[in-house]
Amino acid sequence: MPNYLDLTPNEFKQKIQQNSNAKIIDCRTEPELVEYKLDFHLHIDIMKSDFANKLTNLDKNIEYYIYCRSGSRSAFLCDFMFKLGFKSLYNLQGGVIAWREIFN
Repeated sequence: MPNYLDLTPNEFKQKIQQNSNAKIIDCRTEPELVEYKLDFHLHIDIMKSDFANKLTNLDKNIEYYIYCRSGSRSAFLCDFMFKLGFKSLYNLQGGVIAWREIFN
């Protein structure tokens, strides 16, 4: 069982709208940002070697909503962050691909 919760695009959008303190992380690469963007607060490219350093100053007690292109890298990041002590992690199931099928 994962240490985070997978959310459908509808659930992801609803949860973000309900929690103004939540942080949204896009973990795609720079070139992928050009393709399509959700409103995000942080960009952490997990393909770069310094991605873990970018997590060190984040508050481990708030909610993080994480997405990538298809949901795989964001699931990895959720699991990685849980191992670092982050408590509330949500993955956009299907990533931006699934989001665009519903909202565009």
